[in-house]
Amino acid sequence: MKILTALFFLSCLAFTCHAQKYYLGIGGGLNQHNGLIGISGDFKFDEQYALRVGAGIGSWGTKVGLGFLFKPRTKGDWRFGLGYSSASGGLWAKGF
Repeated sequence: MKILTALFFLSCLAFTCHAQKYYLGIGGGLNQHNGLIGISGDFKFDEQYALRVGAGIGSWGTKVGLGFLFKPRTKGDWRFGLGYSSASGGLWAKGF
């Protein structure tokens, strides 16, 4: 499952590299798509649609995330998203 998730993550990165604009960065926090600390990228298809990917280390082990972003108005500041994240399970999940 981890290999399939990693391959899917890399194929999305390869596909979206042809997008006009992209944003790469580091970040983290609670309830983030890239874990407590990790890297993330937003790849814009146009002014309204974008793909968000992230990978990092969370409290439940390694974490990868993939999401779709939608901006209802091209001149607005709000953006809605739908995403999925998966964690491998850390020490707390395995009960030490």
